[in-house]
Amino acid sequence: MASDVIVYRDTVDTANSESFTLENYRGAISAIKGGTWPSGAPDIPLPTGGIIGFLSYGLTGYIHGVAVTGSTGFPMLYYGNDATAPAFRFNKQAEANDRFQIRGDGRLDWGVGGATALDTNLYRSTTNTLKTDDALIVTGILTASSTVAVNAMISHGTITALANDATPTVADRNVFLTGGTTTITDFDDGVEGQSIEIHAEHSVTITDGTNIFLSGSANFDMTSTDTLTLRQKADGKWYETGRGDNGA
Repeated sequence: MASDVIVYRDTVDTANSESFTLENYRGAISAIKGGTWPSGAPDIPLPTGGIIGFLSYGLTGYIHGVAVTGSTGFPMLYYGNDATAPAFRFNKQAEANDRFQIRGDGRLDWGVGGATALDTNLYRSTTNTLKTDDALIVTGILTASSTVAVNAMISHGTITALANDATPTVADRNVFLTGGTTTITDFDDGVEGQSIEIHAEHSVTITDGTNIFLSGSANFDMTSTDTLTLRQKADGKWYETGRGDNGA
């Protein structure tokens, strides 16, 4: 059934102070607003520290609610005595499970709703630390300005084949297969500090000189199964850090 109870202010309050109390009501409130319902703009002034609050008293004795405070901003405040309880939930109508919730301790949980429970999270695990118990995929560049501690295997995902041209892109990846036999003179779309690892599937020449600087200042004529590792510096050039001469 649609909500059918409206609580609103319908006259100007020159004393700059008013309140209302709604007790023992278990239904839904359609709106609380100032001005003339339903089209007038709100005109309930809030002095600094003023509060509009909604409290509910459950059978277990919990007190919780939302408060709008202050005269220049309207932060939403949630009060409760269980930090692990949801402070906000989104549930698509008629679904058995929520799709999103924010707990009182700041933890975020997501799910697909329907018959499936929330299954993905992000939360504060300790001082200055965010953690997820699930997987995190970054499709762009992930930058760390301090030490990165790795306690498990790092997967580079699918090994991408380079385009069969002289300056193939290496954007957003680190490990590549050669894409053909066209001589390579540069790798496009790299970023400072990026390391790339090339695995030869073809006989292909990597040119030493203008954009790529190789060991011994000589071209590397790669054959199938050879490998080459390069790193880009701030000058935009690629510098060899290692190779595997595994071919015939």
